[in-house]
Amino acid sequence: MADIDVRASIDTDDSRSSTLPCHRDHAIGAYRIADIALQIRQSSDLATIWQTTVDAVQQVLGCDRALIYQFAADMSGQVVVEAVADPQWSILGQTVHDPCFEADWLKPYDEQQARAIADVAAANLSPCYAEFLAGFQVKANLVVPVLCESRLWGLLIAHHCSAPRPWLSEEIVTLQQVAVHLGIAIQQASLVAQLQAAKADLEGQVATRTAALEQANQQLAAQIADRNAIAADLQQREGFLRQVLDSLVAFVGVLTPEGILVEVNQATINITRVTREEVVGQPFAEIYWWAYSTVAQDQIRAAIA
Repeated sequence: MADIDVRASIDTDDSRSSTLPCHRDHAIGAYRIADIALQIRQSSDLATIWQTTVDAVQQVLGCDRALIYQFAADMSGQVVVEAVADPQWSILGQTVHDPCFEADWLKPYDEQQARAIADVAAANLSPCYAEFLAGFQVKANLVVPVLCESRLWGLLIAHHCSAPRPWLSEEIVTLQQVAVHLGIAIQQASLVAQLQAAKADLEGQVATRTAALEQANQQLAAQIADRNAIAADLQQREGFLRQVLDSLVAFVGVLTPEGILVEVNQATINITRVTREEVVGQPFAEIYWWAYSTVAQDQIRAAIA
């Protein structure tokens, strides 16, 4: 049968596989798969992973076109990368949203089946599906699903466009295994991208907070500088006023509204032979200067009140 639905068994062309013993076929196939998987895993960049995959598939299968088809949310899709034997087979970037395509193709791949068609023209296909494949110059195709986190992410496809060709069971298994490794690599690349995005977001938050903290520090430094300048100015003014007070020979003092002596000139200290600490901070009327007369004390209290 030209159209092969691959589940438990796979149709095989004995004429192409009889040149090597079975165990050597398996060994070579396993080696190819391991080599391709190694190439895929060497990068965490999604575009590089895609291109590495189709380049390897096109080379190993010797097909005219190898491509990765990614599904969108509405299950339309787009060819995101390809490797072609000749530029005339290129369909890169083409978007597909065809009801016939979806009806005939999507269900088997949801069930993780592969599909091999050796001759599109001779296969028992619906007219619209055959027309769809012909529109992409497909004479034979091999398609396997790509799963990411157990969901159908896309398709890994090998096309032969120049002529029909049968697909060996080894080739089908190889493409299936490559699709498994591709799905794992896509998932890992997605996780790496998420981690990088989270890191960039965190670094952005840190940078924003650092800038805000730096701005706050600058504002605080400016406020401190302003206060220091004000304090220095007040100290300078206080020194000037003290010089003025101390230059006066008369008795000069400064009182609070409650009558507490907060400043007195040096001439008064010298004449009365007291220290500044003995009188500053004391009720003015009770300083011993007025102890000789209660009448004088009362007059002072009345004047302050």
